[in-house]
Amino acid sequence: MSKRGSAWLTLKNLPVADHIIEYCNQVNLLKGAEVSIMGQDCSTKNHYRATLKDGRSYIMDASGDSSVADSLVKVHNFMNLNEFSAPKIFDYNKRQSLVITEDFGDNSYKNILLNDPSLEL
Repeated sequence: MSKRGSAWLTLKNLPVADHIIEYCNQVNLLKGAEVSIMGQDCSTKNHYRATLKDGRSYIMDASGDSSVADSLVKVHNFMNLNEFSAPKIFDYNKRQSLVITEDFGDNSYKNILLNDPSLEL
């Protein structure tokens, strides 16, 4: 593992992109965080989890397509205006297309319902 600044930034020998390392060290919220790669979906986004002693934050890196980060923020704002539950946005760097949000963890509605079908509406 390599250490840059104040954060450990590798998982299974896969390095975290340098711009994520720099971003974490610039944003006070993430100083000293352990950052791990969560993966990439079918889009241009990369997903990271920054873990601090007091909780976790999720980082979406859409540096390949700035419209993706813009869309995420617009959907988030719509959900909040209409009183739907949405992760808090802690920081949005429009120039780098990076978004730090509250991390709801690895559970999904699908997995919760598979484990306990009685919860289904």
